[in-house]
Amino acid sequence: MYHYAYILVCRFHLMPPKQRGDQVQIYEMINYLNNIRDLVNLSDKRIKERTSPRKRGPGRPPTDPADIAKTLLLQTYPESSNRLAEGFLLLFQEKLGISSSFSYKTIERGYDRDRVNEIPDEIIAITNESVEDEEETFSFDGTGFSASNKENYADKRQKQNFKKKNKKVKSAISVGGSSR
Repeated sequence: MYHYAYILVCRFHLMPPKQRGDQVQIYEMINYLNNIRDLVNLSDKRIKERTSPRKRGPGRPPTDPADIAKTLLLQTYPESSNRLAEGFLLLFQEKLGISSSFSYKTIERGYDRDRVNEIPDEIIAITNESVEDEEETFSFDGTGFSASNKENYADKRQKQNFKKKNKKVKSAISVGGSSR
């Protein structure tokens, strides 16, 4: 009994490296799906709170924009086509909390719907709120350096030259001081 429990608890450490990598990818996908579901639900809720409900016109009721946004975000993870995203929708529908399935054409039309496009913008706002007052340096790629390579290269080169000059001055002082 105890050996069985030990194997279950320490199973990850007993696996060969390739299987450990596979397990990491599985957990990465689980976390990605959970993040999609939670962030889209939160952003959809915030959007609905600040906007007035739209009157429904004639015809078929529209597909929930949050469901389409979840599918579009799911589609970006494996970089799949709309038809393949329809299959992923069927696979992960319950995990993502999507109320009903829809066709690849609905996924395709989702790119042009304003209500669907508001959701990623709101997700970015939500993720920025957590670090709102903590960031001081901004850049397009997250490094903190400016967008110009010339400025970066020039700054780095100038710092290197300054350090070299300081080193030479310090060594000259120490040599000059000891030559008496």
